[in-house]
Amino acid sequence: MRDQLRGIKLEAMADIRQSRKKKLLITFSSIALVILYCYSVVNYLDGKQLIALVNLVSATCCAGHICYILINKTASYSPLIPSIAVLINAFINIAEPTGTIFWVYPIISAILMINEFRTSLIYTVVFFIGAFTILMMGADSSIDYFTYQNLSVDKFLLSTLTLCIVTLISNYGYKNASDYLQSLYQEGIDQLAYRDRLTGLANRWSFEVWSKDKLIIADKQSSITALLFLDIDNFKTINDTYGHDRGDKLLQLFSKRIQSNMRTTDRSTNKDDYSIARYAGDEFMVLLHDIPTIEDLQRIVSRINTLFDDELSQTELELAAHLTFSIGIAIYKEDANSLEDLIRCADKAMYEAKNLGKNRYQFYHSAQNESTKPTKLSIA
Repeated sequence: MRDQLRGIKLEAMADIRQSRKKKLLITFSSIALVILYCYSVVNYLDGKQLIALVNLVSATCCAGHICYILINKTASYSPLIPSIAVLINAFINIAEPTGTIFWVYPIISAILMINEFRTSLIYTVVFFIGAFTILMMGADSSIDYFTYQNLSVDKFLLSTLTLCIVTLISNYGYKNASDYLQSLYQEGIDQLAYRDRLTGLANRWSFEVWSKDKLIIADKQSSITALLFLDIDNFKTINDTYGHDRGDKLLQLFSKRIQSNMRTTDRSTNKDDYSIARYAGDEFMVLLHDIPTIEDLQRIVSRINTLFDDELSQTELELAAHLTFSIGIAIYKEDANSLEDLIRCADKAMYEAKNLGKNRYQFYHSAQNESTKPTKLSIA
């Protein structure tokens, strides 16, 4: 239940950008719709039919955009249409500043807030190029108006630039915060869906999915792909003697050491892979792929079984100094042609290693065992 609640919270955090974007677009388009429609009526009554028509078309675009968002629940929301519609009217306010020039400030600020940071930068450049061009082309009338309003052209441009910079900084800060939340969500999903909660290793499902993909690649390779089935010897006795809490810490310590002593990143993508998994209880799976020779495979197995040869401190569980493993090994194509059969073969080989006295590894194929003797590992 705790994991489910944690997953719900992470999902809500990741969805905050899309939810905020939808609300902003609906609010922005609704306000623009009302204002543009009112201006279309006012301009029409003032005899400015062309400007009234532009206002009306822009208002209609905003209304259509609102309907699109409300009808298409799963659609990706793009502020392109309302942004362009409102930006055009901002230019009209600059060209015909009959008391509406100060509407440019909230208009440009809103455009920059509803768009992604890079898009907002483009709109900023477009706005200043357009505004500067309009002001220079109609310098006389514009300067007269601005002077009448006690606001010179240079002050208007400077104040607008300041507003744009502040808005862009705010936009950029939100983008970074949202990206960080998104990364947390992805990490959380990875931990909840693909990782074992206790050890942090791959869980059974993610290991099987990842391994099946690797076996497809192995079909085209001449190198060795082997599955290791590891079982901690006498783990039940450790649990019964020292308690389950100590047993869990031992599993965590084992997981930490095996991860630090083996390659855990995919060579092709350089990302974390799922080659080491806690399969069940004290059973672990390791898929070794692209191994050149059997001797190389033996060296890797021996390294795994000497993870606890050193003296451990009190905090690292001194009981782990006597930890041994029984390991079953099955080789792809030689022992089995599917992951399920490979696991079955490695499981049988692991139990054979236990029957032979534990603290050893055993190949599923008898000929491999003959060629790789001795198979008992030097532990403890």
